[in-house]
Amino acid sequence: MYPSQWNEKNQKDCLQKLIKLLEFQNANFLLAKIGGTPAGFIALNWGFSTTKGKPILLVQDLFVMPGFRRKGIAKMLINESILLGKERDANRLQLNTGTNNNNARALYQTLGFEWFPNKEIYMLFI
Repeated sequence: MYPSQWNEKNQKDCLQKLIKLLEFQNANFLLAKIGGTPAGFIALNWGFSTTKGKPILLVQDLFVMPGFRRKGIAKMLINESILLGKERDANRLQLNTGTNNNNARALYQTLGFEWFPNKEIYMLFI
């Protein structure tokens, strides 16, 4: 749920979605805390590369609370995700981001992610 959509009425719906995520067997969820306060999270989903014969770790969501940004939290969450992928012999860590999300794109490039300009994402909502 986007922060602009957050209100007390949506709290129950948000909690139900979080519980479903935590129960989903092909997902991992990492939470970063600073001094006991949640600062950010990364939600990961597992897929499989038939061409490589190995798992793929997909970044579904990455979020850092505004007050904690520019403190290395997103980088730490991604690095922990890379370690998780290596532990399970994943072929790659993959993500999508908006073309206008320049801060995120700069971070991903500094961490060694390669952008594939000839790839496009298609979605069919079912």
